[in-house]
Order: sequence, then C-alpha cells, then structure tokens
Amino acid sequence: MDFPFYVPVMPVLPGDMEGARHVSRTAQRITQPLFVIIEPRRRNSNRKGDFLLDAASRIVDTWRLKGTCFVELYDLPLAVPGGWWPSDHPLVLLHAYLRNRGIQAIPVTATDRKGEYHDAFVRTAKAGRAGIAVRLYSDDLEVPAVTIQKLKSLAADVECTSAEIDLIIDLKRILIAELPTLRGQSLEFLGALDLEAPYRSLTLVGSSLPLNLNGIPQNEDRDVPRLELRLWREVRSARRGLRAIGLGDYAVVRPEYDDQQTNFEHINGKIFYTTEDSTRVVRGESRKKEKLQFQYPKLAGRLVTGDAFSGVSFSWGDARIAACARRGEGYGRPVDWIAFATSHHLELVPVQIEQELTQPA
Repeated sequence: MDFPFYVPVMPVLPGDMEGARHVSRTAQRITQPLFVIIEPRRRNSNRKGDFLLDAASRIVDTWRLKGTCFVELYDLPLAVPGGWWPSDHPLVLLHAYLRNRGIQAIPVTATDRKGEYHDAFVRTAKAGRAGIAVRLYSDDLEVPAVTIQKLKSLAADVECTSAEIDLIIDLKRILIAELPTLRGQSLEFLGALDLEAPYRSLTLVGSSLPLNLNGIPQNEDRDVPRLELRLWREVRSARRGLRAIGLGDYAVVRPEYDDQQTNFEHINGKIFYTTEDSTRVVRGESRKKEKLQFQYPKLAGRLVTGDAFSGVSFSWGDARIAACARRGEGYGRPVDWIAFATSHHLELVPVQIEQELTQPA
C-alpha cells in the first residue's frame, strides 16, 4: 500500500516526542506522524520565540532516518532580536532547516490559512518538492463542493496535482452520541472526493480520550472505548471496494490539551494505556493527597498485574512501566508517563491497523 496506514497527531512536546523517539522499525514503517509545532509554556530560561528552534531540533532527534513525516507550524513565533528567522518567514526557514538535517517532511496547512502564511506555505512546498498535506476539520466536511474547490485552488497555487496531496480529516474529539452524524458527514465528503482525481492519501483522525477524570473513582481503573477506531471501521466497511483510508489519532494526549496551562496543584496520577479496542485509564488521586512519585509505582503495579499489560518486551515504554512497578519508586513526572504510554501506543496501533487493512472490509 502506498499511503500512510497510521497518522498520529503529536504536539512537539517533550513527553510525546520522547515516546516517538523509541518507536521500533516495524512500527515506523507503517507510521507517518503529524508533528504539530505549538507554543509551549516557557521552561527554564528559554527566551520567548525560541520554541520554534527547539521544536525543529526535537523533530530531528525524534524522527531522523525513520521515514517521512508531516509537519505543521500551528503557532507562529514572534520575531526577536538574534532569532533565527529575521530574513524570511519562519515556515520557510523551518522546512529548510529540516531538509538540511535529513528530515523528509511534508508541509501541512489548513483551508483557512491566508495572507503571509499561505504565501510562505506555497514557497515552502515548491522548495521541498515533496507534495503537501491539508488538515481538514469538521466544518470543512459540511459543504464538500466548497472544500474541494479550495483544495483545487491550493493545488494550483503550489503547482501540484491531487496525486501529490495528502488529506488528513481531523474530527478531533469524538463523542458516542455524535458517531452517526460524523459517519454520515465523513462518508458524504469521501463520496464527493471519489468523483475527483484521486488524492495521494486519505486519513481519518479523531480521539476519544477522556476530557477529564470525572466519573472514574479515585484509585480505580476504567476502560474507555476507542471511538475513533470504531468510526474508522464503520466508514471503511461502508466504503467496501473503494479506496482505502488510513487511521489517525492523538495517541495518549487529548486534542484539547493546552501546554500553556500552569496550574498543576491538583493534578492526579494517571496512566492512559492503549488496548485493542479501549484505553485503560489507571487513576490515582490528587498530588495534594499523595506525591506523584509515590503514586506512580502503585499505578504501574496495578497495570502490570492486570489483564491489559502487553508485557515488558512489547515496547520501550512497557519496559519502563514494569521497572517502575518492580522498584516501587521513581518516575514521578507526568511527562515521563506520557512518553511511556506514547511508546506503547505507537507499537500497538500501527500494526493493528495494518492487519485490519490487509483483511477484507
């Protein structure tokens, strides 16, 4: 198959990227991540605006020699004296930097990007000659003819064909009550695309990770269905015989996550652990009741001795989880647990999707 099986949408932040850095060769062969550069909260003594160079370096450290990735510059940095983008638009310089460091990156835009950003995107795409990707959202599906015309206009600006364009349909949060509507919208939009020249790839993205821990008692576990997987299966089944579509998700970080948040006083210990059809939520309690470095070994112990654990050799992250449970100490930073859970997720999901795509719908 000549399209991405699996497209995880990943903010370029320490935990997510550390988990992706350890992905196995088997999983990376099937995975084409979308790295989204957002402005994080300021850490240590970083100057305002340095996040772009930090993010670019982190992408290189994470994905160099691992294949093609999608890259979207979502937040623009402010120009600062001595910054690395005084002579051109940061989007242009970002992709030039990635190319020079050996990263095969496809630039990503959205249909509402206008003005200087759009112009910079066009120049970036022409310089890279790797085609482009367009991230579509729910409102782009409402009137397919309008969105298709926007895609044709963008292709004309970039001077490429639809065969050089990847479409990433990002539905963000998926609620069970909205599944029929989302299924209908997705099928209608994909049906309209079927009447056009084929695009290089189509991917359906969503997430059903809990928005919060409401409804999950402290120090208990719950399984939350992976509704994005269910929707993808239903869409694929309805399109039997038509062009296949890949799956994307937000790994183990909810799509509403805001790294600029600074109030972590009542943060709970928790692990999001992906299984074949669900996410196992292993919940602790507020750090005000017990420090996280004491909670996490207990949470890891519950996970490792339960029925969801894939085994110590399944991934780098699984080995770290088992080590924490065994030693009964350490790993008290939530960012570490994002990394461990991401590592596990990126081993399980791509192979699962490949297996399903090679079977009849």
